[in-house]
Amino acid sequence: MSTTGSSVALVALVCAFFAGFAPPQTFVSAQQQDDGSGNWLLRSFVEHMHCEMKEEQDVEFWRDVHRLTSALDPLSEEFSPNEYEQVRVAANLPDLAQPQPEQVLLQRISHVQNLLTHILVPYNVVDPVFALECPLGTAALLKQFARYCLHLFQERCAQRAVRVLQLAKLMTLFNFPDYGTMMGQSKWRADLGTLSSQVYELYGPGAQTAVRRKQLTAPVTAMLSIGIVSYCNYGSSSFPLPGWSRRNKNAYAKKHGYVIHHLEKPIVKQYHPWMNKLLAVRHYLPSHDWIMWVDCDAYFMNFEEKIEDLLFQERESVNALGDADQAAQTATILASGEQEDGQGGSESGGGSGSSSPASSDPVTGETKFDFVIAEDGNMFNSGVFLIKNSAWGMKFLNNSIDLLAAPMPYSFQHNQWHEQSPFMYIALVPHILDLNTLISTSSLAKPEKGLVQTDWRTLGYDPSHVRVVPQSRMNSYPPELVQRTQHALRHHGFADRDFVISFNGCGSVLGGDVCLKIFGDYFEQSMRGVQE
Repeated sequence: MSTTGSSVALVALVCAFFAGFAPPQTFVSAQQQDDGSGNWLLRSFVEHMHCEMKEEQDVEFWRDVHRLTSALDPLSEEFSPNEYEQVRVAANLPDLAQPQPEQVLLQRISHVQNLLTHILVPYNVVDPVFALECPLGTAALLKQFARYCLHLFQERCAQRAVRVLQLAKLMTLFNFPDYGTMMGQSKWRADLGTLSSQVYELYGPGAQTAVRRKQLTAPVTAMLSIGIVSYCNYGSSSFPLPGWSRRNKNAYAKKHGYVIHHLEKPIVKQYHPWMNKLLAVRHYLPSHDWIMWVDCDAYFMNFEEKIEDLLFQERESVNALGDADQAAQTATILASGEQEDGQGGSESGGGSGSSSPASSDPVTGETKFDFVIAEDGNMFNSGVFLIKNSAWGMKFLNNSIDLLAAPMPYSFQHNQWHEQSPFMYIALVPHILDLNTLISTSSLAKPEKGLVQTDWRTLGYDPSHVRVVPQSRMNSYPPELVQRTQHALRHHGFADRDFVISFNGCGSVLGGDVCLKIFGDYFEQSMRGVQE
């Protein structure tokens, strides 16, 4: 890099730092320690990245975390046997010389699990405030947890490890606008390339392609009130996407009798679009059994498939990483159960001719699931999701909104993944850390008496509330975008009969002009033979 380029980068770094990354006392402390060289600002920046700021961070705790994930980690290249032995007894770490290495790693992963529980669920509350105090340290522990998990449980941990690493990526990228590539030179050795490669390999080919269902028709007794919510606010009346989006969603809703809420003005003007997205869903949720959110830049493509078909299907339950051999065919009903919070609705126009939320599942009478989301080659993708009008569903929305509204730097308010960050955090934590669901289904321990072994137990989320489906089920990407990113991300490209196509990241990957043409082409394809 040229001297000019370096100067520009340093100026940008300083500006970003002063723009709100660190509070004033950080600079006061650093200036007081200035040795006259003028490097106090850079030193302050590095100390914050290393979690060494006593005014803001629990320095001793994060120093212990660093030692645990480097010199004291038997699977790390930085492992120091001598240092490990010196602190082993005091830190209650297992003796690596004992003849049962699996039991050693079980003790190690349990220790890491306890630390992560302390970080991710402080005071028994799912809140990232402590984790975001030192996001790189949190990411280091998450990566260590995934590494031990894979070493111990192998394929049983594959899907769990993917989602642990997704959380690690979320933490690693939290301060990327401030740290940039300097993260790789920090004591945490944060390497996004390696992290992304690990996720890529764990997904495997065909990860996001669902097995075609034998039956797509929902039971005729299903009487659900379903609302479709979308929000288009591009600020230019000449931009055609909002009009295309409205026509597509109106036509689909009209065909099946759903209520459509297509907003083109914000709920709260001062908030970002992603906050208005959640506010809109929360506003309309009490009037329906289920809300299906669909981004403005997403179209319904298969008008023959109803939302009830997604909720009420006899599905071939393949594991989310595409391993159909481990799948068990299960009759699963992702439907509205009894209204746990007593919030009924009166808005008419529900699916299948219903005029008010159903009080129970007409097939089983049981409450099943509250949140359905697809997973692309990177993480959960909230471009399309389903949420149930239930106490859990409303709490999930409220908690996500809180995590977007909380002040920086200890919230997801300005995170580049927007509402997907709190969605992932709340949906995965603390279940992602539950070792019992892995131990009881592995060869390391016998299952508890009466324990039912299913693949769902190893996925890292609570299937009684959350369902993560392959991308092809409701969030396919245009093949042009998939091909451009296939070297690093295993996304699913749109195929015939896929339900919804979404254009997430199209502009940044393919460019605005190319994406505008793609928007138009797929809109025309979606509307062929459709009665508006």
